[in-house]
Amino acid sequence: MFLFMAMIFSELCMPTEAAEHPGSQSRAVKGHFVDGRIMFDHKAAPQPALHRRDDSASTDTASTTTAAEVAVTSSSSDSSTTPTSLPRAFDGGFGTNFTQPSCPTFLRSMVSNDTFISCVPFSLLLQNSMSFFDATRTPSTITAVLDASCSVFFPACSALMSSLAVTLRSSSACQADYGSENPQVRQAYAGLLAYDVSYAASCLKDPPAAADNHNPNNNSAYCFANAVTNASSPTDSYVYYVPLGIGLPSGSLPTCDACLAATMAVYAAAAPNRTQPLNLDYVASATLINEMCGPAFVNASVPAAAGGAAGGGGGGGSKSAASRAGAAWGAWVGALVGAAAVVAAS
Repeated sequence: MFLFMAMIFSELCMPTEAAEHPGSQSRAVKGHFVDGRIMFDHKAAPQPALHRRDDSASTDTASTTTAAEVAVTSSSSDSSTTPTSLPRAFDGGFGTNFTQPSCPTFLRSMVSNDTFISCVPFSLLLQNSMSFFDATRTPSTITAVLDASCSVFFPACSALMSSLAVTLRSSSACQADYGSENPQVRQAYAGLLAYDVSYAASCLKDPPAAADNHNPNNNSAYCFANAVTNASSPTDSYVYYVPLGIGLPSGSLPTCDACLAATMAVYAAAAPNRTQPLNLDYVASATLINEMCGPAFVNASVPAAAGGAAGGGGGGGSKSAASRAGAAWGAWVGALVGAAAVVAAS
C-alpha cells in the first residue's frame, strides 16, 4: 500500500515541477487520463508560423510608390516612423450602417490606399484615428507624426484629397449616405475638404526665443504638439477642429499665445472660401477667442468670398472645376504658412 501511494504521489507532483520553471517552453506539459491515471506529455509546445498581414486584397486602388510616399519615408525625423507605422485614419473600421453598398467599399479603399496613407492627412487623423490619439500622448511621438505629415509632397496630396472629395459625393460612391447625413461619411468629406487648411495649421511651429535664434540646433516645437500635450490647458487643442466645421465650445479656454494667433490667422485667410467647412464656424470661434484674449487678438470678421463660391460644402461642379479650385487653393498654402509665421513672431 505504501509503494502504491508513493507512485501516485510522484505522478501528481510532476506538473508542480514544471510550474516551477515557467520560463522554459520546452517543459510545457499537457495532462490527460489514461486508465484512471494522469499522464503527461513532455514534448515541446508547437510554435505556430507567423506571417505579416497582407492588406493588398482589401484595396481597389493602385499601390505604387509615389513622390508623397518617398517624402514621408525619407523626411521623417524618426527613422522608425514609416508609412506602415504611422497612424491611419478610421482605423476602427466603418461598421455596416450604410445605405449604398458602394460607400463602405469606397471608404475602405480610400483609407487603405498607399498614397493616401503616405500623405498622413492630419485633418482625417484628427477625427477618427485611435492610433493618432495614442500618438498625441507623447510629445516625441506626435512630433514624429507631424514631421511626416508636414514633409510630404504637398501638391500631390492636396490634389488627391480634392479628387477624393469629389468622388465621395458621386453616385458611384457615397452620394446617398452623404445625403442621409451618415456621420462617418460627413466626417470623411469634411476632412478631405479641410486637408489644406489643417495642413497649414498643423505645420506651424512656436518660434524659438529671440536670444536663441543664432543657434541652428534650436528647433522650435510644433504648435499642435504643444497644445495637445499641455496638461495645464487641455482645451488648447480644440482650435484644431475649427477647419472641420467644429466651432470652439463655449467653455473652452485656449492659451492666448503666438501659436493661437498664428493658427487663427491661417483660418481667417481660408474662412472667406465658402467651400470650406470653417466658413460657418470661424466667426463664432474668433469672437470667443477675442472675448478671452482681447478684442483685437484675432480677426473676427470674414469678408465676402471672391467669385461667389457655392455654399453648402462645395459639392457641386465638375471634377475638373474642383481640381482646378484645389490646385489654386494649394498654391498659396505655403505663403499662408509664411504669413502665419510672421504673426507668430510678432
